[in-house]
Amino acid sequence: MQFNNPSQFISFLLSPQVSFHGSSDKEEFLLFGALVLEQLWPEQGAIKINCDTAVGLNHSFIAIVARDWRGDLIFSLSNRVETNLPLQVEAEAINLATCVVVNCGFENVVVESDAKACIEALKAPTDVVPWRISTIVADTLSWAFCSQQFIFRWSPRESNKAAHVLAAWCLRKNLSGCFGQGHAPSPFMDVINSEHLNVVVDV
Repeated sequence: MQFNNPSQFISFLLSPQVSFHGSSDKEEFLLFGALVLEQLWPEQGAIKINCDTAVGLNHSFIAIVARDWRGDLIFSLSNRVETNLPLQVEAEAINLATCVVVNCGFENVVVESDAKACIEALKAPTDVVPWRISTIVADTLSWAFCSQQFIFRWSPRESNKAAHVLAAWCLRKNLSGCFGQGHAPSPFMDVINSEHLNVVVDV
């Protein structure tokens, strides 16, 4: 079954044409649908940035992927960082996304990462932030305060695949830079195209 916009998906959730074994099954189905809707279709006009990393022996690569509320790719960017500590690398990816978004003048932004510890650190009191990322977190928040409607949100790894694939490709090739539609790695674009709005749900 294919859905081309949020309205079609919501209509399916309300009248799913499937049988449930009880009220709890229906509640779980609706909850799952709400989570899918939140991940795939951000608020109209919003910019969603996914961040992820690929950790090497002596250095790592971070990647950010920006898409509009329709799922269209705006830009993707990777950068090399001189650390191999996973927590620090993840924090650097979120920091890069925040810095780029503010400098581009975007508003109504959702930054997503599958690094739950880093997302929690951005919402925690400063005295409980892990010391290895405390400086990075403080810098990220200072950038975020420059923009309106800025949200940091945890995302499951399967929803963060495009950024992960780009970071891994850059680590293998030892390349960093900005990648657009016409000159992005094919494995990355395969993920972007497969995730682009046409959501296939087997029921």
